[in-house]
Amino acid sequence: TQLGGGIQIFTKAGMRKRFIDTGRFIPSAVAFAPDHSVWTFGNRFLDPGFRDYFILHHYLQDGSHRGEYLPRSGFATDDEPGHAAHGGWQLRVSGKRIGAALHGKLDNVCWIELDLQGRQIGRWLTGNSMPIAFTASGTVYAREIVGISVLDRATGQWRPVVPPFGGKLLGHDGDNLVFMDGNLLTWVPPPAE
Repeated sequence: TQLGGGIQIFTKAGMRKRFIDTGRFIPSAVAFAPDHSVWTFGNRFLDPGFRDYFILHHYLQDGSHRGEYLPRSGFATDDEPGHAAHGGWQLRVSGKRIGAALHGKLDNVCWIELDLQGRQIGRWLTGNSMPIAFTASGTVYAREIVGISVLDRATGQWRPVVPPFGGKLLGHDGDNLVFMDGNLLTWVPPPAE
């Protein structure tokens, strides 16, 4: 028996719809594009001697493999840049862009954006910022130790902004930010920049 990976797609009712066989590539994050195709990043940890491979894969709605992008050799780290982060998302499709939080250097994460053809648009180190929301208009917000910040793509800096709500930033819905305060979820417009 050969070990491998895959992506299981279910209907809203919980019925199995499709299985996408990814071979020796092990997906660790999945996001759906507006055309219902599937983007995933992951690794080939089942092939420890296989050091260069593409960490981002694209599958069409029917499960056929469309392409692979972001070579592993482009990340100066001993860790796998496409490994799973427990408790948080790492991959989103928003508008006409794909955004991913990947390990770019030892003990650091970088935010990478690509177009829907898999071409890299930019790569920014996150420092202590953890990208949490990638809004429909393309703004990236990060959770900080205290507060939130927004990515300034021109300078590569994460600029602090005043949170529009006092809870913990969980993500986004369209252009609204979603916060949690206790057990209450609140959708709020983004802060003025």
